[in-house]
Amino acid sequence: MIIKARNTLSEKAQKTYLTHTESAGTNVLRNDKGQFVKGHEKPKEMLQKMSNSLQGRTVWNKGRELHYDVWNKGMDSRPKCLDCGKQLTHYKTKRCRKCANEGILNPSWRGGITEDKKQYNKNYKQINRERLTFLQQKRRVLKNNAVGSHTFEEWKLLKEFYGNMCLCCKKLEPEIKLTEDHIIPLSMDGSDEISNIQPLCIECNSIKRTKTIDYRGELIYVN
Repeated sequence: MIIKARNTLSEKAQKTYLTHTESAGTNVLRNDKGQFVKGHEKPKEMLQKMSNSLQGRTVWNKGRELHYDVWNKGMDSRPKCLDCGKQLTHYKTKRCRKCANEGILNPSWRGGITEDKKQYNKNYKQINRERLTFLQQKRRVLKNNAVGSHTFEEWKLLKEFYGNMCLCCKKLEPEIKLTEDHIIPLSMDGSDEISNIQPLCIECNSIKRTKTIDYRGELIYVN
């Protein structure tokens, strides 16, 4: 006996028919081609044929060692972090995110300076204070678009040539702190070559301001 499908179905679904199969003992939904519609119960005869066709076959993973543990045994079956023992969310990981980013395991590791970065920066500034001051001076020179340049090594040789002495007040380091003074100021189109530099202390350099005064006399450093 053939019964038409419900009127509430769409036009495409109305082409399907509800077939009563006596051997199955249940209602089975088929389409125009006689195929069973997905999601509905199959007849018992078909299920039996499918079961018989699988007899004698071996399961693909029978006798094989899987590369991961079965996780449906509970939470305890999940792998744990090698450092802190925390249960992980993926079987391929070995460490949790916190342990994987600490110390030498961090991709940004630079030999241990990240452990106490503030102390490292403080020590670096104390050791390289003079070089950092030179870089600040060089930045000011670049902003003024000055002609020429000199290196930090040339500045050190210039101070050694004059005995680490201020050419104005004649005081020596470390009593005073020497700074670079441009004989012809940058504001007056002076160059940044080492020939236009003279060592003066902070006080004398501030008093000189934008004047053009050469304290070198006859003793001039030649690079």
